[in-house]
Amino acid sequence: TVDDWKKFLLEAEVTRNLETFCTDASSTIHIAKDDHEMDGQSGAICLSLEVQAMSDTTQHLMVRKKDASSFNLGKDMRSQLQVVQIFGDEHPFTHLQKYLDVYDPYTTSYAKQKNILREKETKVGAPAILKSVQDLKTLLHCNQSMSIPEVHLRKHIHREIVQVCKDHPIKSTEEYIDLLGEDLVSSSEFLNDIQRSMKDVVKECRMVTEQDPPIFKKSLEEIQFWSDLDNALARMETQLKGKEIRVVIEILRRSKRFQTTLSLEGDLGLETVREKVKDYQALLQDLPIHDLLSAKSLEQVAAALSNIFVHMKKINKTAKIHIQRVIWLMDSITQEFTQQVAKILAGQQLLHLPFDDFEKATSGCADLFALWQHQHRQYLKLCQQLAKRRTQQMPEKLSLNEHLPLKTRMEQIRAFRRQHDNFLTVLKRVMPAEDGLAAAGGMSSTDEVNQAYADVKERNDIVVDMTDKSSQLWEISLRQYEERIERVERHITSKLRDRLARAGTATEMFRVFSK
Repeated sequence: TVDDWKKFLLEAEVTRNLETFCTDASSTIHIAKDDHEMDGQSGAICLSLEVQAMSDTTQHLMVRKKDASSFNLGKDMRSQLQVVQIFGDEHPFTHLQKYLDVYDPYTTSYAKQKNILREKETKVGAPAILKSVQDLKTLLHCNQSMSIPEVHLRKHIHREIVQVCKDHPIKSTEEYIDLLGEDLVSSSEFLNDIQRSMKDVVKECRMVTEQDPPIFKKSLEEIQFWSDLDNALARMETQLKGKEIRVVIEILRRSKRFQTTLSLEGDLGLETVREKVKDYQALLQDLPIHDLLSAKSLEQVAAALSNIFVHMKKINKTAKIHIQRVIWLMDSITQEFTQQVAKILAGQQLLHLPFDDFEKATSGCADLFALWQHQHRQYLKLCQQLAKRRTQQMPEKLSLNEHLPLKTRMEQIRAFRRQHDNFLTVLKRVMPAEDGLAAAGGMSSTDEVNQAYADVKERNDIVVDMTDKSSQLWEISLRQYEERIERVERHITSKLRDRLARAGTATEMFRVFSK
């Protein structure tokens, strides 16, 4: 009630915290209210300057000053405070994801409107922030997409058992049963209650043990899923071995209600699940995928690939792993390999580099793609052999060519730059600047060719972008380049004919041809 709130705010500690909040520019108020009711009474309210995660039944309010420098107690507080509400049953990362989903489109739109993304001088400013936000969203999506239910078995246990275990922390199972009393533990109503509670325990445990993982798009998602499942199983087993569960099982055994206890111990299939997770962890736990995702050069990518394929051969020693999931994982790694190579090449400003530097920067592409294709095919052969041996099915569709569009594009770019450089070399020899020859529009042939290339350079930001739209723009740029080069070639042909016509002797004609 309002009176309860007024009384709460007048408490000495609460008053001190509020005074500190008003004077300290960096402070945050954390108000927590536990909605869990005990004996008809609602949970306690807590106000502090330290933010702490609490139980699933807790509501949180985070209060900060929008502008500490202009905070004025004489003005309306609602316009000066920023309040964020968080519910305890919601994962903190999920809440953060929701905020990013709201603000990301706005900040991206603002950046485009202000042309921030194209300003080279702000590479360490707004563009870097926007990129970090995208990276954070990816990680949060990874965490969200593999969320495994958190089990809380204690909530199903009869309150009398929970209370006696709480009041007497260090007792044996038999002693706890004695403390409950013979009248209670022999009561049919009590026995029916705890039998129903154990069915709820089994049901909640199966939410973990019967997890059916989806096909993940990122390798980190696959790795994190099995790690999280391993941790969830460990936490669940700890709860199953807890004193409350032991007391319930023993009471049911004494009353000869074996069906429920057998269901708990056998039907959950904990041992089978544990062995399966252990095998996946053995394969994935130390997979050096971060070496690939953080590679800054093609040489580092090549080294990471070699290490990944060597590590993935551990599948020979993991009998519980389904080959199909490994193939799906390799599909994810294929995409990440392609994306990382494109990212590295995009950062090289390939069309702006001097030709010799360009050759050096891209010379390893062909070898890198060949290395990937060889290693990938060899690994697929190994998987096919293991699938046959384990009588498992291989995926109907195998992704062998995810990298081919980028490989083809890089071959095209290298051929284009070599052709352009060779053409300029011939042009300068055949049409020296001192001849004063001019192409159409009053530009020299060399200037015309340089301008044609300069127009292509404007597309440097999409040169390794393999989306349909960017590919179309790239092809249009190449066609426009070819059209201008054809005009220059027609002009050169015309001028050479004129030179040959003016040649008075065979020696002069051969001199024209020799160039």
